[in-house]
This record gives sequence, structure tokens and C-alpha cells, in this order.
Amino acid sequence: MSVFLMVAAMAAAGDGNVVKCAVAKMPKLELAKLQQGMIVGVLEGKKPAPPIEALVKKARAHAATCQPGTGKADTRAGELVVTSIAVEALASGLTANGVDPVAINRRLSQTPPAVLNAFLARKQTAEVDAFMNGMLELAGAKKAQVRVQRLMGGYAFNAATLARLFASRAA
Repeated sequence: MSVFLMVAAMAAAGDGNVVKCAVAKMPKLELAKLQQGMIVGVLEGKKPAPPIEALVKKARAHAATCQPGTGKADTRAGELVVTSIAVEALASGLTANGVDPVAINRRLSQTPPAVLNAFLARKQTAEVDAFMNGMLELAGAKKAQVRVQRLMGGYAFNAATLARLFASRAA
């Protein structure tokens, strides 16, 4: 298991256990294909191809079997697993392009909730534009590259969604 998924697991023990369990149940080749498909989808700006969508459904099904106590499908558990896998994949893509995902996480944690909510709702506001411009500054000289912009946008969206999912359990 990657460092990011282990950190996610420690951040919210019960939720993290569901993520660890579901990822452990996925064959490594399927997990790699899912992550690669997520990166390609973000870079191309398209919805996942049918084979990738089938892997997403498998990951959600694994989450349902890992959900402690209920034994029933839990939409939130499925979202946690799929979003965690996406965040890890996009973090890997950013790292490969010389961008530090930890710096992005730091920026996300310092962003006012109202701006993050507007960003997650995909609203076009001056605050969201300023937020994304600040995020792109973290890419330095590579901020003009469309590939980096898409990876950062996808990562920020999924990381903020993941934080919201973890917070919803804590509340």
C-alpha cells in the first residue's frame, strides 16, 4: 500500500480500514489499470472508459464488503475508496511532473471552506480563480503546461472531496 493510502488510513481509522481493505482485495494489475485510467481521464478531460468504469464499480463493491458492521453497500464507503485511489494516482502523476502534492495539501488546508465548496461545486468565481491561480503557482515553471494544470485541478478536486468525506464521518 502506498504512503498516501496509509496516511489516509491513519487519518480516519474506520474509514481508513475500509480503504485499506478494499485496496487489498483488488488485484494489483486491476488497481494499476484503474489508476492509469483515472490519470488518462483527467488528462483528456473525459469520463472514464467502460473498462475503467467497470473497475470503479469493482472497487465500490469491495468497499461494500469491507464496510464494518453493516454488510450492506455504503455509498460513502465506495466514494472514499474510489476517491482515495484517484488522489493517489494523481499525486503520482504530479510527482512525476515535479509538483509536490504535500504543498498542494498544505494550500488546500489553508483555503477557506467557502472557497473549497465553490470549487467543488465548479463555480466560476473570483475567489475560485484566485485559489486555482495560487495552486498553479506551486507548479513553478510548469504551471503553463496543460498536463500539469489538469493533474493539479483533478488532484485538488479529489483531495478536497476526500477531506470532506473524512470530515463527514467525524461530524
